[in-house]
Amino acid sequence: IKYILRFLIFFTIIFFILYFSDYLPFLKKYSMLFFYFSFSGICSILALYNKIKLQKLGNLCIVIFVFYFSTSIFKDNLSDLFYHLFSMLLFGLTVCTLASKSLKILDNKLLNYLGKISYGIYMYHAIIMQIIGFLFLKFRVPIIISSINSMIIFNISVFILTIIIAHLSYKHVESYFLNLKNNYIRSK
Repeated sequence: IKYILRFLIFFTIIFFILYFSDYLPFLKKYSMLFFYFSFSGICSILALYNKIKLQKLGNLCIVIFVFYFSTSIFKDNLSDLFYHLFSMLLFGLTVCTLASKSLKILDNKLLNYLGKISYGIYMYHAIIMQIIGFLFLKFRVPIIISSINSMIIFNISVFILTIIIAHLSYKHVESYFLNLKNNYIRSK
């Protein structure tokens, strides 16, 4: 773990420097913000081994995180470099905080179940978008009804069908393999 932590620290610093240098302009052009992910990995490792205390810092991060998304004060008042540095630190610490302690507002049966089937949601949503998009074009839905109604129907259809397919996949496919994995772990 020590080597992984060192690698992540090294990668985060080097990638951050390269992102804001003129040496690799395609990093900015294509918004390759990988230092956000690597910094989150650093936070996760440090939290896992109790190297950072997230109790008081975590609550502050969540408050700032809400403020960050409800205003443009940070974007308007920080340079691009400091905005991304601040965002990277805030996102990493906030994700780590949310992973280490649950918020009562997020702790309910529906969200927990969506978390259970999230792999299926991730896997199937792009396929379902393509299928529904194909059907919309085939049946000329955007021509028959207004574009706003067409977009609303499209998105609701994708959302509902994705949840249904992810549920069926979890119930009939994924749970079988999860049970195999759990039985294998118990036998060891």
